[in-house]
Amino acid sequence: MPTDCVSWRATAKENCDPDRPRNLAGDRPCFEFVPRGEPGYCECAGGAVAARVGCEHSPLTCAGESRRLRETRRLLREARKRAAGHPTSLPPSRPHPPLT
Repeated sequence: MPTDCVSWRATAKENCDPDRPRNLAGDRPCFEFVPRGEPGYCECAGGAVAARVGCEHSPLTCAGESRRLRETRRLLREARKRAAGHPTSLPPSRPHPPLT
C-alpha cells in the first residue's frame, strides 16, 4: 500500500481529539512542521493514516511520519517473509571456479 504523504489534516481543537471534525483552515503541507497543540493526522496516499495525535505531541512533519510508516511496513513484510521461511534477499553469490 502506498504511503507517500498527502497532507496534514487538522481537526477541531475541542478536547484535543484527532477524531473530531476537520478544521480545513489548519491543514498543512507535508514538509511544514505541525507544532504541539494541534490535533489531527497525516493523510498518506492510498488512504493510509499516520501520526493520529491529540494536542500533546512533539512537533512533526507528515513527510517524516509517512516515511516512518513506509519503513515500518517494509520491516513487517520482511519479518512475515522470514517467519514463513522465505528469504528476504538473495544469498551471497559464490565465486566462479578459475578457468583452465
